[in-house]
Amino acid sequence: MQRPNDWSITDKEKEELEQLVEGFSSLPDEERVAISTPYRAKRIANELIAVGEDGWTQSSHDKNCTLHSRQVDSIGKLFRVTTTLTNTNAEKVLALLQDFQNFPKWNSNVHEIKLIKKMPLNVSIQCMTSKPKAAGMISSREFITAIMTDKEQEDNIYQYGASINWSDHESEKGKVRGFQRIFYLHLQTNKENNSCKFTQFICTEPNGSFPQKLVDSTIGSSVIQNANNIQSQFK
Repeated sequence: MQRPNDWSITDKEKEELEQLVEGFSSLPDEERVAISTPYRAKRIANELIAVGEDGWTQSSHDKNCTLHSRQVDSIGKLFRVTTTLTNTNAEKVLALLQDFQNFPKWNSNVHEIKLIKKMPLNVSIQCMTSKPKAAGMISSREFITAIMTDKEQEDNIYQYGASINWSDHESEKGKVRGFQRIFYLHLQTNKENNSCKFTQFICTEPNGSFPQKLVDSTIGSSVIQNANNIQSQFK
């Protein structure tokens, strides 16, 4: 199986990782990919953010969330959701998202989520199994994602990630492997009103022969549903 993202790191990024991770060059190739993929995702996410609102189009809006989308040639269609979570802060939201055992109890998009392995640079390899979508037309999908959590600033927590292959984890029979082309999350605490701004963008490829309109509609609604699920935990 080929790597979901052909993101060969630059020489500069390799030098940076060698300084940040002891023995990086001597690690097995699969582990280097697991560390470098979210590191590269961070660089790409920051480049997208630097562009500002150029290219983003509002796709949907409800009383809690706003959804935008844009096409990026090197990645695909991105969906970005923003909302404000009340009565909480970035640390509490992150704790909720990292409680994998209870995650499926409140998140209606997720059947199961598991931590496969922790890596240097606060990288974790996770396996998430989604619930069927589009009235069962899109069956349950499995995503193996390397996610890096950046908590250097107390009031601003970031996550960056993308799908990888991991040989120690074999898909169960009947499960279809989907791909996260890129994953970005920013949790920003507002201490004055005890709230947290939630910003997330993703590009997801469910894998399979589906009309693109169906895929876009399903992913867009899932992103909003996910934000609303999180919102419900802090009311």
